[in-house]
Parts: sequence; structure tokens; C-alpha cells
Amino acid sequence: SARFVHMAKRYIHEHYKEKLTLSDIADYLKISPGYLSTSFSSYMNQTVSDYIARVKIEHAKELIDSGQYLIYEIANQLGFENAYYFSKVFKKVTGMSPRNYEYRDKLDPN
Repeated sequence: SARFVHMAKRYIHEHYKEKLTLSDIADYLKISPGYLSTSFSSYMNQTVSDYIARVKIEHAKELIDSGQYLIYEIANQLGFENAYYFSKVFKKVTGMSPRNYEYRDKLDPN
């Protein structure tokens, strides 16, 4: 139901620094992972894991823009297993590597 999707989204936004899984969120909502997965996909037109990735990467962009952290530190802060996996997810979501994102203004003359 829409209520569970809303609650799942709120949970993701409050816990984005953790390693989040569909099962964790379903457990919190006391519903089955399958039900959450189906409901979420039909309301949001994306999977729970894609949504989690998008939320984490939005925060990653802010952390990169702050210029205070190295890529592996950002990966750690956002609950990614390692910097390699973080970079893979970042590229999937944004179309560029964290490094290219970091230096995008210097690469783009416009």
C-alpha cells in the first residue's frame, strides 16, 4: 500500500548512512520483503535498491561537493562495503565516476 511505500521512503532517508537491505526495511515495517518490493515498484516505478542507491548518491554528491572527504571516506560514511562498490553505484546512478563528478567543473569549459 501507499502507506508502506511512504514509510519505507522515510526509513531510507533516516537510515541512508547504514547498509540498507530490502529485508531490513520490511522487518522494520513488519511486512514481507516480497510485499514491500512489489508495492514499492508499483508506486515508485523503481526498485527499493535503486531508490536506496539514489538517496545515498545524492548525499554522496553533497559530501564530494563539500571537498572535505576522500572517496573511500564517503563510501564508509554511506554504508558501502568498499570504495570500488561505491564508485560502481555512483556511476550507475549519475553516469560518471565520483572522481569525474568531483572534477566536473574543471573538465567542462561551459
